[in-house]
Amino acid sequence: MIYALSRVLINLHTGFNVLHYVSFRSIAALLSALILSILVGNWFIYLAQRQFRSKQREYTPETHQSKSNMPTMGGLFILFVVSITTLFWCDLSNRYIWIFLLTLWIYGIIGFFDDWSKIKQKKGISARSKILLQTGAALLIGIILVYWGGLSTTLSLPFIKSFSPQLGVFFIPWVVFILIGTSNAVNLTDGLDG
Repeated sequence: MIYALSRVLINLHTGFNVLHYVSFRSIAALLSALILSILVGNWFIYLAQRQFRSKQREYTPETHQSKSNMPTMGGLFILFVVSITTLFWCDLSNRYIWIFLLTLWIYGIIGFFDDWSKIKQKKGISARSKILLQTGAALLIGIILVYWGGLSTTLSLPFIKSFSPQLGVFFIPWVVFILIGTSNAVNLTDGLDG
């Protein structure tokens, strides 16, 4: 939004050209996310403590009993802050921004249903269902990246300049592997929720 506005404002003064620099917009997005977190964070934590408390799982070890009744749904806050700063500071004519937001929201919705299930039924969605949903989402994103996004399917490996394989259709399974691996790596480092 700011990027599009800067195209109009640059006619008024050349100083608005700074809004076209990715480095400036990155720092501005970082500061916007910080300010949003400060302004809305305490309210969301208060809401989560009142409304979104997860129950302990059936076979939770004794050492983790203190984690029962912990606030959950923090992903909603992250989705809100990232989406607002993205829409505010990114070049919205870039289709990869929209693919990023789609990916973020699809995986956010999967996480929401998992957390909501933990709150209401004391048990999240099954591991099989979660993997199937993540795989379906990753396949969709991979297909969108290749066929709508026009993304190059050449794989660049760090430190090896002379070897850049062209993955072609195999780029889609690569996207599936990366998205599922990244999503579940976060879950595993999150403790018992993983």
